[in-house]
Amino acid sequence: MSEPRPLPVTLGQLQLIVGGLMSGVVALLAVALVVRPPAPHAFAATAARMPWLALLVVAVAGAAVLVIVLGRLLEGRVRAEAVTRDRPEGEYLPGFATWTVVRGALVEGIGLLGVVAYLAVGVGAGLVTAAASFLGLLALFPTAARHEAFVDRVTRPE
Repeated sequence: MSEPRPLPVTLGQLQLIVGGLMSGVVALLAVALVVRPPAPHAFAATAARMPWLALLVVAVAGAAVLVIVLGRLLEGRVRAEAVTRDRPEGEYLPGFATWTVVRGALVEGIGLLGVVAYLAVGVGAGLVTAAASFLGLLALFPTAARHEAFVDRVTRPE
């Protein structure tokens, strides 16, 4: 029985996936702003908002750590495979895709949580969290240069 091969993925497909993650945050944020326009007191810390603020702080910190740790673990796994196989650069794209999508999904989840916090009790920090999530997804957007940098990181000797 032959070894299972990863499904082929192109950089363009990966860009569509990350673009979809970005559009989810933007679409929900737009709906939230229509349903609940920001009030002047949206950034005031009230008793009703404190649990949501605490949840946002913990979730953002946790997601940041997970994005870093999972990124390192996934790079390590691709690096281990690179040591055992001599592969052309294009075959690193599935590993890069996994690395990008997993981290992007975490960032998107935080943005969606921010919008939910805003909708639930009007936490203005939720809007900031959603905007930061969108910017984080922009920073993760896959490009040829980011793919090349990923390949350089996983193939260079330690």
